[in-house]
Amino acid sequence: MVMLKQAYSNLISSLQFSGEKSSKQQPIQPIDQAQKKAQKIIQTSPTSSRGYLDSAQIYRQKDQLRKALNIYRQGLQLVPQDDPYYDQLQKEKNEVSATLAQRSRGFHQLLPYDILATIFGKLDFRDLLRCTGVCTQWCDFMMDWPEFWQKLSREMPQMNRSTLDPLLRRQAQEFRLEGPLDMGLVHDMLKFLSYSDNHFMEALHFSKLSLTNTEADLLAGAIRSTSPPVKRIEFVDCKIPQYKIASPILEACSHMERVTFSQSTTSSSGYGLDPPKKNEMIIPTIEYSSLTYLKLSFAYDQYNRPYNFQVANGRLGGILHQCPNLAHLFMDSGGTIYHGYLIQQVLKQCHRLETLVVAERAAFPSILNDRIEMSEYDDPMMTAKNNDNINITTAGASPEAESSTSALSRTNNKNNNTTTNKPPGLRRLVLSGSKLYFKDSDMVSIYKRHYKTLEMIYLHYDGAAICTTSFYRLAYHGAPRLREIYLSTENSCSYQGYKHPPIGKALAALFTACPNIEIIDINDALNTTNPGYSSYSRASYLIVTNETLKEIAHNCPRLRKLRITGRRAYTKEGLIYFATHCGKRLVDLEMDIEWQHVLEVVNTMTSLQRLHVRNDSLNHSSTNYPNTHRETANNILGERGGGLTVG
Repeated sequence: MVMLKQAYSNLISSLQFSGEKSSKQQPIQPIDQAQKKAQKIIQTSPTSSRGYLDSAQIYRQKDQLRKALNIYRQGLQLVPQDDPYYDQLQKEKNEVSATLAQRSRGFHQLLPYDILATIFGKLDFRDLLRCTGVCTQWCDFMMDWPEFWQKLSREMPQMNRSTLDPLLRRQAQEFRLEGPLDMGLVHDMLKFLSYSDNHFMEALHFSKLSLTNTEADLLAGAIRSTSPPVKRIEFVDCKIPQYKIASPILEACSHMERVTFSQSTTSSSGYGLDPPKKNEMIIPTIEYSSLTYLKLSFAYDQYNRPYNFQVANGRLGGILHQCPNLAHLFMDSGGTIYHGYLIQQVLKQCHRLETLVVAERAAFPSILNDRIEMSEYDDPMMTAKNNDNINITTAGASPEAESSTSALSRTNNKNNNTTTNKPPGLRRLVLSGSKLYFKDSDMVSIYKRHYKTLEMIYLHYDGAAICTTSFYRLAYHGAPRLREIYLSTENSCSYQGYKHPPIGKALAALFTACPNIEIIDINDALNTTNPGYSSYSRASYLIVTNETLKEIAHNCPRLRKLRITGRRAYTKEGLIYFATHCGKRLVDLEMDIEWQHVLEVVNTMTSLQRLHVRNDSLNHSSTNYPNTHRETANNILGERGGGLTVG
């Protein structure tokens, strides 16, 4: 008995010494920079030994021998044997392997195998999982101990060694659970994440899973069990009871930097939603100080439980109340999110907000793909190919699930390439959808707070009245940094809205306050498809008049692109006045023009390169003009590097 106590004491002392040693090894900034440099060399020259040797040696300096061993193995697979340092790679790999083997034998030599088995045999399965994370030696012992796998088969019958081995050895930086999967396996995996200490994880990814209330609670427990450096979590096409989203799932993400709920299909909208009452707004006691990116797009099925309950908007608003560093917020225009209420919370508390998007699937509209530098929204952990990731999936899982942040066009106008030296505030505003729970006063609040910083505005009125009052508000304050504005309509609103000022005058007033505007896109699709618009013109249609064109010509000297679709409300005089007085930078023009005026417009606008002549008006004349007009106009534009498009 005395010998057992002495041996146990020696074991604990040895482990404490090992723990103290590792705790004192704090990351050193120059070493981290050297590691990044070595990784960059590996990426650019994967068949050169230099990067692998540098990276592995840095890991050896930090006593991270298993990572060093993985680097050596990777190098030996890719570096050709005629490389002058190939033998050195092999030699250093053997040295690290020998050191690891020595340490493993040292642990087993402290106590006889039977005594170690007796000690660990007193622990339940949850504690055994946690023991695997204490040190490499404990983990190695568990991997070779039959009783551990027997307990695993009882607790998690659908799990297997090949799945858990890399997780238990802390070799995975990202955990991916991709469906469709058997519910029992999903349950076991979430239980595993709840039991184990996942401090080695950097990202969690769940795809195409259907969770019941029980699994949603397990998921929240799994998230709580993680700790820094776990900073990112992503749900792609997952069906989760909506009332479980805010609590307990989002409440458990207090240490995350990036939280993403995304759907590849459009969600139907909830009906008859009421804003949360005061007593329904529950503010968490903790602050989400790390959260900078939040995307909310949930699967909503109004006919099937438990997916037909609405989001707890009060709790969600309370969480947003505690996000002082939130920079990018994306919300689905469908589902049961009460947008106006949540936006008010964001405007009050999230003073670092730069991007606010409310649209289908909580994504930028496709017309903006070429206009936005998406790299600032992409998650490097989710998009990078990482050989250390653990991916639990089925053979039939589709490749689309690998990342919800699918590659979009990265081109962008050069004025938006950098955010340096820019004042804090909202830069991009996108509001699009047919069931936005959003009031005119909410729009006015946005303009009042952020008129100095807005660079891009996209407003899509789908069956909603156009809030011309807000245009006057923005014109009153001015929009000194606004460079792009996109306005579009679709489907008539249900009321005429005569209380609003006329849209043509509101647009004219708006463009008096945008001195740096470069792109104006007014898409009156409703006007194109529904000619009987006169009785609803104040509410539904984007009317561009002579006055609107005049104000654009006089107040927007930097304009490079103008696109106007829909029936003409301007005359020949307004068109020619615009062509004569517009700035010298306009290179793209798309609008409805009578053919007899096309050549005059091309000759007058000497900077114009690309002209798209539309035929949206019912009274469009297509006969009374010389046949050579079209050819002549196209030749002139061709000499400028562009061309003429018709239709």
